[in-house]
Amino acid sequence: MIPLGGYLQVSGRTVFPKWMAFTNVLVVYVVLRFVKFLLSDTSFRLGFTNGLMSESMFIWFGIMLAWVVIHLRNGNPDKK
Repeated sequence: MIPLGGYLQVSGRTVFPKWMAFTNVLVVYVVLRFVKFLLSDTSFRLGFTNGLMSESMFIWFGIMLAWVVIHLRNGNPDKK
């Protein structure tokens, strides 16, 4: 399902712009996993590692919320 959803977004067949395909939860997870490797070995890193998927979903939700708010504020209806 994820590859199909990514394909639909990249091909422009959804109401979201093509760049939104890169805001997938798994893409954000990979970026945060890379950040984890940059952290020193402390208790913060352990807690950061334990919450990676939750943090990824929170960031994804924030991106989607910001897009919807900006989209509605500009008054752009869905044109597809």
